[in-house]
Amino acid sequence: DYLSADKGATWTLLEPTTSFTYGTDYQIKWVYMKAGDYFAEVKDSCTVDFKIEDIENPKADCKKMENYDVFITSMSCDTTFLLHEPEGVFSDNCGVDHYGFTVKFDDGEASGPKTYNEVDANLTFKPGKYTITWWAEDKENLKSPECTQTIIVRDSFLFKVTCPDDEENKV
Repeated sequence: DYLSADKGATWTLLEPTTSFTYGTDYQIKWVYMKAGDYFAEVKDSCTVDFKIEDIENPKADCKKMENYDVFITSMSCDTTFLLHEPEGVFSDNCGVDHYGFTVKFDDGEASGPKTYNEVDANLTFKPGKYTITWWAEDKENLKSPECTQTIIVRDSFLFKVTCPDDEENKV
C-alpha cells in the first residue's frame, strides 16, 4: 500500500474530465507519484475502463394525473379523443424515451398495450367509463411505475323526436 508507506506521495488523475456522457465508453489513467528533490517520481499507475450506464427507472408522480369527462355533441355514437402524454407526471434522469398505455372499457374489455414514441394518439371512444393505464420508459427500456387515468364519455346530444299527427283525431 503506497499511501501508507510513502509520505508525500499522491495519486493523480491524468487528463481529468469533469463530465461524462451517458452511453459512452471511457478510459482514465491514475498515476501514483512521490515528489523527489528535483522531479516527481512515478511509483505506479492504473488504468480504469468504464461506461456510464442508466440503471435508474423513470419516476412517476401519479397525483398529477388528470381525469376527463368527454361529451359527444353530434349525431355520432362515439367521439375521437386526443390522448397525449400526461404532462409533468413522468420523469427520468436520462430522459423519457417513450410512453405506453392500455385502455380498459368498464365492461372489462382491454385494448393494448400500445406504445408511442410521440404520444399524440387519436382514439375513438363510445359512451362509457374507461381506465387508461400509463407508463414511461427510458432508452434502456427501464419502466416507470404505472399511473391510471379515468375518462368518462357521455352522450350529451339531445335528439328531437317528431311524431306524425294521430289519424284518429283528425276531422
